[in-house]
Order: sequence, then structure tokens, then C-alpha cells
Amino acid sequence: MMRTFLKTIAVMAALTAFTIGGFWWHLQHSFSAAISWRSKETCSNRVPCTFTLGQIFPGEWDHLIVFDMTASEDEIHAVVGTSVERPELQRLIVFMQGDKVVNLVTEAQGVEHPNRDEVLFEQVAENGKHQTIRREWGFVAGRESDTSPLVLTRILPGQVVI
Repeated sequence: MMRTFLKTIAVMAALTAFTIGGFWWHLQHSFSAAISWRSKETCSNRVPCTFTLGQIFPGEWDHLIVFDMTASEDEIHAVVGTSVERPELQRLIVFMQGDKVVNLVTEAQGVEHPNRDEVLFEQVAENGKHQTIRREWGFVAGRESDTSPLVLTRILPGQVVI
């Protein structure tokens, strides 16, 4: 009886560790999931929720480039300065330090319209099929509804957010 109890506890512990490990892996490998989860943590219930992507993604990088799923390999190479492979129907996020690639993340992108798990950027210029975002730029986060994507609107210099 005690042996069965200990086996049950061991299985429950393993499942818990697997679940937590999967959650942390998802945060490290999903750009949008990390922003959604970490922005709530960073804001600590502040309204409006304002933050920089440097607060969300620590590490050595000074800008990132978000390529949509239709960006060609030639465009990616021209902007990044090196060849980067991107799976079909995935957007590519490239973290850069100067002209050096320091991290790559790919994630699904809505084909006809943005999906709920996708983060969109407003007030960020789109150059071809990509957007360049500086580490120190401030953003305010919001959703129109529970089923709409998270929208990060850039706070422009001198703009007051209320």
C-alpha cells in the first residue's frame, strides 16, 4: 500500500515537473506568449500597462526585427545581413545586437487575420514585410476583446498615456 502511494506521488511529481517545464519552454520559444505573460508580470496590475521589450526579453540585444510570414528569404537576408531559414506560414523574430543576430524565434501567424495568440504592433513603421523595434521603446498593451490579438501600441516621444 505504501509502495503504491509513493509511486502515485512520484508520477504526480513527474507530471507537474513536465507541465512546468513545458510552460517555461513555451515562454522561451514563443514571442507572443512571452509578451502576454511577462507584460502582466511586469505591469503588476498597473493601468495602463506600459513597458519596454527590454523589460520583457532580458539579454544582450538592442533591436529586433519582426518579419511576417510572406517575407522572402532575399528580404530577410538583405535586412539581417545573413541567411536565416524560416518555416512556411511562420513569422520570424530576429533579435539583433548591432549587426549581429543573437536570437531567432519563429511562431505561427494568422493567414487571413491575426489569431488571439499573436501580438501586433501599432505606431511602428512597416518596411516591406518587416518591422524594426528598438529595445528601449515604450509600449502600452491592450485587447479589444478576449478573442482578439494583443496589440502593443508604441508610446511616441512626448506622448502621455492615461
